Amino acid sequence: MEGPVRKGYQMASERLGYSEREGNLAYLASDVALSIGVLFRPVPRADAWKLFRYYKFDKEMAIRQLSALGLSVEGTTSGSTAYQFYEEYKK
Repeated sequence: MEGPVRKGYQMASERLGYSEREGNLAYLASDVALSIGVLFRPVPRADAWKLFRYYKFDKEMAIRQLSALGLSVEGTTSGSTAYQFYEEYKK
């Protein structure tokens, strides 16, 4: 089952002269890259407060605020996406 975003990647790929496969690869690669980017983005600490703005030492990586369950769910879904990328790449 394919969603509208994935179909958009496939259509854009075909319009650029590539196949549907390259659209799928671009979609899966961007999904994993965005997941990793979100995990390592700086977010305010739980005990941080601001007067005008947050400073660098008021922030930490988002992955540090995840619970063990949240981290395992994120790892499972990103791993599944990476496996789909590998399977699509082998074709």
